[in-house]
Amino acid sequence: MFTRKLIWAMVAMLTSATAFAQKYEKGVIYTAKGDSLTGFIEKKLLSTNSPEAIHFKSSKEGEVVTYLPTMVKGFKYTDLNETFISQELTLDLTSQKLEDLKNRAQQTRDIQKKTVFIQLLLEGQTKLYVYNWGNNIDYFILQDEVKQFYPLDNLVEYEGVRRFSNQQSQQELLTTIPVYKGALKRVFNTCVSDKQLKPVRYTKKSLVEIIKKYEACQYGKDALRSIVEY
Repeated sequence: MFTRKLIWAMVAMLTSATAFAQKYEKGVIYTAKGDSLTGFIEKKLLSTNSPEAIHFKSSKEGEVVTYLPTMVKGFKYTDLNETFISQELTLDLTSQKLEDLKNRAQQTRDIQKKTVFIQLLLEGQTKLYVYNWGNNIDYFILQDEVKQFYPLDNLVEYEGVRRFSNQQSQQELLTTIPVYKGALKRVFNTCVSDKQLKPVRYTKKSLVEIIKKYEACQYGKDALRSIVEY
């Protein structure tokens, strides 16, 4: 009987430890005053969206403290090497669901000015961040050399209905408008040509490639050695 109880106690301890490991990661919070708080930060495994708030413990048994983006400068999951900063941005958060776009008037896009956590993806003379929202939608943000932020908009619009020749079926279509290329052009100026911008897709890989081309042009190829990707 004692052995059985001991086994169950060990199982309970292992289960508790596993649950903790799944829920919290070692991390550091950067406060608004410039201090650093080390401890454990909640990591939501079932969601890839950027956190709207973070839950922090100074120790495994410590009290949970909640921080909003407006309360801190940012945070980092140290073992995962994932860094987030808080930043006030004007974002186009219009729903990209077909039915919502179909019923939405052209002039009523959901533009919001809000402070959010954005994740650092690339760090050089310029920086690339991402804000993940909605149904796992990536919203990329570029920061230039003077710390100006440029939300890179890739607008999704309802295009209409395509009817097939047999008239028995139809398909509703969405279209994307790559507004982000205009923002890239403004930041990169003459270092990146329209021809180079044309094939740039709205993906981390493609945006990183064009940023590197800009930095090599603006600062020389040796500058690429100091660029860090996350």
